[in-house]
Amino acid sequence: MNNFHEQAMSFVYQQVLHRLLERTERIALQLLIQRLQVAAGGMERLAQFRVMVVLEGGRECAYTLALLRAAQLSIAGRHPETFILRVAILHQPRLTPRVLERIQAQCDELFLYDDHRVELLSVDD
Repeated sequence: MNNFHEQAMSFVYQQVLHRLLERTERIALQLLIQRLQVAAGGMERLAQFRVMVVLEGGRECAYTLALLRAAQLSIAGRHPETFILRVAILHQPRLTPRVLERIQAQCDELFLYDDHRVELLSVDD
């Protein structure tokens, strides 16, 4: 059953990557992947690398998260290990229930909740 679940999730992640590649510039994605590899010290050390993105509900944060998720899924499709994506959601006074719903929808759309390569953090104050 576990193997079946992993295969199903792999298919879902491929679909997410396909959707992201339709919206993302491939050259920018390849440059990001190269920079991540260099920063980690090579492809073999990428599995120990963590990349943090802060979500505040804005368009720029959503684009950054989508680009990092595309890089993560792209690497995972070619190599068994990839970096850990750490997503911090800042709870600030301007984080209205509507903005929080938008952030949750973005996380749902990118399938962040069930992926062991993603750490979701909620930051208060």
